[in-house]
Amino acid sequence: MVLDTHEEIPVIVTNIELTNTGLRLQYTHEEGTLSLSNQEIRVVLENGKIIGNNGGIGSPTEDNLAMKFSYQWLVPVNLNEVAVILIGKTEVNVL
Repeated sequence: MVLDTHEEIPVIVTNIELTNTGLRLQYTHEEGTLSLSNQEIRVVLENGKIIGNNGGIGSPTEDNLAMKFSYQWLVPVNLNEVAVILIGKTEVNVL
């Protein structure tokens, strides 16, 4: 019998890099792994349109203290039109 043993814990996402083709981010994984589906990484444009991604890939950093992820948008976005980044339920403002 397999039991679902995951729990939700807060993680601090760092090194967020937004490009017109995707998003890169990093988080320390000492507390476990970050589990986000592709649908949970999105950008919201100023006109309200939401752009998803077509997949991402993650790997540990060289020092094995953090995980780094890279996602690619379904279509290129104009960075001047991005209102917020959505990572799970968290909105990240774009400066």
